[in-house]
This record gives sequence, structure tokens and C-alpha cells, in this order.
Amino acid sequence: MRIQSFVVIAACLTQGALAQDSSSAKPGTAALAGMVRDAFGRGVKDVTLSVDKTELKAVTDDSGHFFLANIPAGVNDFTVVRVGRTGRAIARFQVELAPDTTLIVNIPSRLASTIEPDESAEWISSALMRDGFYERRHTGIGWSIGPDDIRRLPLATHTSSLMRGAREFDVRCYRLSACQVFTRRGCDPIVFVDGGQRLVPLDSAVEVTEVFALEAYESWVDVPNRFPPSDCVIAVWTKNFAGLPLRSR
Repeated sequence: MRIQSFVVIAACLTQGALAQDSSSAKPGTAALAGMVRDAFGRGVKDVTLSVDKTELKAVTDDSGHFFLANIPAGVNDFTVVRVGRTGRAIARFQVELAPDTTLIVNIPSRLASTIEPDESAEWISSALMRDGFYERRHTGIGWSIGPDDIRRLPLATHTSSLMRGAREFDVRCYRLSACQVFTRRGCDPIVFVDGGQRLVPLDSAVEVTEVFALEAYESWVDVPNRFPPSDCVIAVWTKNFAGLPLRSR
């Protein structure tokens, strides 16, 4: 099998395990391997990953690793479930698997929730995984919000309104239909939408109803290598880019 990867964690998996599972794989199938991490980057054990509409499932080991073989090639929906003393939490994501490949993923998780599954369900976008959004968010550098965070915010009329809680940023509204975001040291951020630079203010670059996730960096020392060197950056990821349906707000 050839190996695809969202993030570099292949070293955490033994070559013997990969070879053994690869040799026993059925034709026209693929595999998913990787790690489930908590908010501090530690592996989470006893998390169940299952392929929707099949009987296939795997449970993470003590270090948070898993290997799920013989998955039908093509687009598959996955459910991640953790059961704890205070309840259970779930996350869901979708990926497309090519035949005879193993896709290695690093699943960021907030699976310590005490809320019941219908309230704690969290969609994880494979497109944002590939771009590194969750990895950048995990570092704690800059400021970011994901789809579940946005859903819990009061109804917003402008994209800039989503940033009212952002550290080191100010939202300045000059009239009802015109708001702009600046850092508190006066930097006018460069705006990126789905990875492409836009030469307009945030509210003109993307409608609030299209926002899936957002990240912001107020200083050039914090701007990730994903973006060109800049004094300050706001990056918006749209629902179209994420490729996942959101529950209505």
C-alpha cells in the first residue's frame, strides 16, 4: 500500500503493524490510521472510531493510536465516540480513500465533553485537516474559532462581528453597514479566504453566512508559514472549502 497523510505522525505507527494489515487487506479497500489527541496534544485511549453504515470499527490504544482496515474505497463518513464517567461525546468527519492506500490522520478532539451526543456532535473537516487548521489551532498561537464556536455565538450580521472576542483585535464600526477589524496596535490585517489573499476588508471579502472557521494573527512573529510574511493576518475558511454541512444556527 502507498501511504497518504494529512499530518506527519507515521513514525508513531510500527512498520510491522502496517505491513501486516496491508498484506491482509481486501482488494478495492483502504485503511485509516492515526491518533486521537486531547486539547493538550496527548493521546486519548478507548476512543471508538467507526465507519458509518458498516460494521467496521477500531478502538484507540493507550497512546491514542488506531488502525482501521478493509474500508471500502471512496467517500466514507466516520464517527468518533468517547464514553466517560460523566457522559459521552462524539465527532464526525468525512474523507475520500483511494483503493490500496492507507490514509494517516491526526484527529484533534474535544471529546471530554459532559454533554449528551446530540449536543456535543462536532464536525471535523478533512479539508481543514489537510490545510493544517487544527494543528495551528492546537499550538495556541493566534486566535481562532471553529464551526461549533460560531454556532454558539449570537446571530451576526457581519463577518467582523465574529471577531469581537478575539484577543488583540478591535472591531470598528463606522456605520451600520461598514465595520473593519484592526489589531490593537493599529495593524490593518491582510485577509485570506480559503487560502487566497483578498485585497479588501474582511466584511467585503466574505459573507458571514459562508464562514466555517476563522483564524487571526496580530503580529508577524505569530503568522504561520502557511501564509506569506505579514504584519498581521485574518484567514477565513468557508463552508464551500470545508465541504461539510453545518447544522442551522
